[in-house]
Amino acid sequence: MMSLNPKRSMVWRRVIPDLAVSHPYLMHLLLALGGIHMITEQTGQRRGERDAVDLLVVMDHHQRGLRGFREEVARISNANAEAVYAGSLLLVAFVYASLQVPELNPFATTLNQQPPGPICKPHLSWLHLVRGVPTVIRDQWPALKASRMRPMVLHFHGADYWDDLPFVSSLSNLDHCSPRFLSFAQGTCQAIADLRASCDAIQPPDSNGLRLTPGSSPASSDWAGYAPSGAIDVLETVYSRVVAVLKCSVSERGSPDDSDIQANLEEATVQSWPSLVSDDFIALLDMGEPVDLGWGLSLVILAHFYVVNTLMDCWFLAGFKEEVLKIQTAVSNLHNAQLSQLMMWPVKVATT
Repeated sequence: MMSLNPKRSMVWRRVIPDLAVSHPYLMHLLLALGGIHMITEQTGQRRGERDAVDLLVVMDHHQRGLRGFREEVARISNANAEAVYAGSLLLVAFVYASLQVPELNPFATTLNQQPPGPICKPHLSWLHLVRGVPTVIRDQWPALKASRMRPMVLHFHGADYWDDLPFVSSLSNLDHCSPRFLSFAQGTCQAIADLRASCDAIQPPDSNGLRLTPGSSPASSDWAGYAPSGAIDVLETVYSRVVAVLKCSVSERGSPDDSDIQANLEEATVQSWPSLVSDDFIALLDMGEPVDLGWGLSLVILAHFYVVNTLMDCWFLAGFKEEVLKIQTAVSNLHNAQLSQLMMWPVKVATT
């Protein structure tokens, strides 16, 4: 299932396939997404030669669709905005799902298998793609709001609705849903406080307001201290929204189950955090050697963002638990006790 919202589910089941009939590149992207879904369902099973061939076919559809998508983006207008937006959704779902496929995410790990090498950096190409999607269609919102894709761009009361709501619901009533939600709710404040304390410990006193400028290095200690601080601010906002969703669900249902919470998480668009973090933070994550404490802390913060995705019960987001475990391995190889301690909470939530 791609969405719990009936109208959005209808878009996935009828509108996008209907658009694909008249747009070959969308058909390729749709077939690629369906194919990778089948592959992810085979996770844990022995994959033979036939499965490897299937992946090649899936990637061929993906590449053909991507080429057509790029051609349409180059001439985007009100006339093709609907199809381009559908293509962007298919691409995002595909890149999320690809994290579960070892051939597409070479350092994918499992509970019983750790990635090789002293320090394995995370696979971040998906992050760049997801961050780029809003820029593709940002000038086409009026057309999209009047199109068949309307349910995909409108959410209940908008994201701001979930900020600073005066809910007084007790989160102890989450006993009828996955224990992951209660574990998250009980640990968010301490997790943010611990991250801030660690950030303050490595941030130079005169680094306030520093930003990456042409000619400056993301590996510099001053800039490395600033980028994590801004990311923690974003993380706190996203976590607060998730907690508001949990409280709202309790207020609505008394003792909500997973489906109630999942529906509200979707409305709150909590998985949109990649578009909120700064370019500076992404640049720090992308930096080459040498890895340092600032990079390690940014990696820990990234794992805390990944926790949000593990709360979403969507098949294409299922790879984020293992991504958290991969980051845990990378951080442990930095041999820093403080960073390893910070990883305990995201690992606990992701694996609960």
